[in-house]
Amino acid sequence: MTESVALASWFTLTGATERRDWDAAVACLAPDCEWTLVPTGLRLSGTDAIRNFMRAGMAAGERAPPEIKAAFGTDTAGVFEYVSRGVATSTAGDFATSLSAPSGDQPAPVEPTAGGGYEFHVCFVFRLNGEGLIAEVREYFAARPSGA
Repeated sequence: MTESVALASWFTLTGATERRDWDAAVACLAPDCEWTLVPTGLRLSGTDAIRNFMRAGMAAGERAPPEIKAAFGTDTAGVFEYVSRGVATSTAGDFATSLSAPSGDQPAPVEPTAGGGYEFHVCFVFRLNGEGLIAEVREYFAARPSGA
């Protein structure tokens, strides 16, 4: 079975992110890519904003390799679901702040305090443009409830 164009792009992006190769990660994105964190309403526009967000996210914790739950793609769109687990670092609060809605409301408590473990269930729905670059991402996530 061959991998779809969308999944190939997504796996390139996620691999580069895991390696913290920010240039390779944003090379998978259209320059005007729109990335929305649906639970918080945060919208990121363009590769610079997305690069900064990815850097903050990866700096917020020591992460285990993702546990992929589902991946589906065509030549124009895809869905990628995984579980992210790890231990928050001292910058976790900065990441939580970066997830807040641009309205100025208090940030959602999505990461634990420094040294605390976390588990996120994440799903990305994404669309490619005519050049095969990721043009739109809608990210859905939920933290596992405490004690669950």
